[in-house]
Amino acid sequence: MITFLDTETRASLDLKKVGAHRYVQCPDFRVLMLQYAIDDGPVHVLTDPDEILHASDVLVASSDQIVAHNAAFDRLVLGTLLERDLAPEQWRDTRVIAAEHGYPGKLEDLALALGVTPKDTAGTRLINLFSKPKRGGGFNSPEDRPADWQQFVDYGKNDVVTLREVFYKLPEQSEHERLVEIVDQRINDRGIRIDIPLAEAAVAAGRSLERRAKEEITRITGVENPGSVQQLRAWFAETGEPMEDLTAARVRDRLETETGDRKRVLELRQQISLASHKKFVAALDRTCADGRARGSFFYGGAHTLRWAGRGIQLQNLPRASLGDREDEVIERLLSTGEADSEELKALVRAMLLGPFTVADYSAIEARVIAWLAGEEWAMQAFRDGRDIYVETANRMGDNMTRHDGKTATLGLGYGGGIQALKNVGADGDDEHLQSLVVKWRQANQRIVKFWDDLNKAYLYGGKAGRIEIKAVGHNRFLTLPSGRVMSYRGVKLVRGKYGLEALWDSNRGPKKMWGGLIAENVTQATARDLLAAALVRIDAAGYKVVGHVHDEIIVEGECEELSDLMCVVPEWGEGLALAAEQEFIERYRK
Repeated sequence: MITFLDTETRASLDLKKVGAHRYVQCPDFRVLMLQYAIDDGPVHVLTDPDEILHASDVLVASSDQIVAHNAAFDRLVLGTLLERDLAPEQWRDTRVIAAEHGYPGKLEDLALALGVTPKDTAGTRLINLFSKPKRGGGFNSPEDRPADWQQFVDYGKNDVVTLREVFYKLPEQSEHERLVEIVDQRINDRGIRIDIPLAEAAVAAGRSLERRAKEEITRITGVENPGSVQQLRAWFAETGEPMEDLTAARVRDRLETETGDRKRVLELRQQISLASHKKFVAALDRTCADGRARGSFFYGGAHTLRWAGRGIQLQNLPRASLGDREDEVIERLLSTGEADSEELKALVRAMLLGPFTVADYSAIEARVIAWLAGEEWAMQAFRDGRDIYVETANRMGDNMTRHDGKTATLGLGYGGGIQALKNVGADGDDEHLQSLVVKWRQANQRIVKFWDDLNKAYLYGGKAGRIEIKAVGHNRFLTLPSGRVMSYRGVKLVRGKYGLEALWDSNRGPKKMWGGLIAENVTQATARDLLAAALVRIDAAGYKVVGHVHDEIIVEGECEELSDLMCVVPEWGEGLALAAEQEFIERYRK
């Protein structure tokens, strides 16, 4: 028996801000509506609390599968109602299935893409009306707005109709991605422990720093609102060379040339924009009653199926470190409330409490692209355990340094040039950097050919290295070595400056697809598949994974075999050499 299910809820907490796990713990959380259909039967909409509770118990007990869109939320809702944890194995998520097959994540967009019954567009207004608190407190009730409430009920019914049609129209979820999804839900449910006193002290210190910085800007400039870009730009225009904008990059550049009050204002602006305390706020917002922040990982957040971050955003934590000073700074912050902005930035990672075993893949993207393209010298260097940066520098010749080899390896694998080298910290003037580009490409001719082959195959279909591409009308289907297919839907071929070009209608609008970008996509997707396989393997071994980034896995407690488990090469990865390093730490660090 398949149950198609949706819920409408209310709580005074902001769901987007605190996440589902904290939201359902809110004291005024309530289920307003349960909408469901069994198999191909009629849609039922329940609004009576006792009926909702009874139906939830019956459906969970009797359903082989429960299908929902963003199913993790509805699973938590019913689990809260029934006062027990519900296992993710029973639930199927149409958003997750859609992500695997390259379809949009939002139900309304997915319905449109699949040509099924459209989602009711009145939903946002009705959710704001009944699911969120009124400005003066309290909630609108059905008795307050009977006509709107009836429309809300109809909206809920329509959602289940759309959900069921979407489920039947979507391709099947692969067996492996089903395992990955289940492990992902276990990780999100488990959460990661937060040092709450440290986070609270950091928030207070950060707000104090921000307030003092704004007060100083006002004293220097006289502007009423130091957070106003428009007012600050006007002051800069009055006192010297105007500022085109106040983005972080622009401020960094101008700090090198400005002096006096203008420089000080930019320093203060930079300090405010760092706002490291906001990471601590995000962590506290998502921390549940037991001190653990949950729901930090969003399956399929990128087209490659890489995860996106939620709340704390582990994929985007500051890389600053205090080294041996960490304990001293933490003690000072807790005892006196004092820490500067750089210290706060470095304490974001330390807020995550272990003990942890952490392991990360060594040069994973360099390994994967060499393997995909058949760059044999690089693969052999990896198999022999040699330093790829030294090997690259030696092959480039002309007394290249390890740093040259490292920046070239990190910056040039996807068709980049001088700017790509600068982005990864390469040294030297443009002439030197251009020579690095030329020499790296000469040393990696298989990878360069891989870009060209990918570009042609994306246009017409064909094979490039270990990637097979099918061109079917306006769609492109890229088969990865794992067997997973990355689907690019809405591809248009146009005449460009250099001949035929492909424009892909991505979630952010049309994107020009070319060999280097496609190489980046398939490399990161393959690296993601390796990480996903490792997560399944480590979970099956009984270890408690609490987090992961693109090349790193975080296990709570001691796991002596973590790096070994990560480096098991799947059957589809024959010839691929993996390496990982691990350490045991009390607080998280990079």
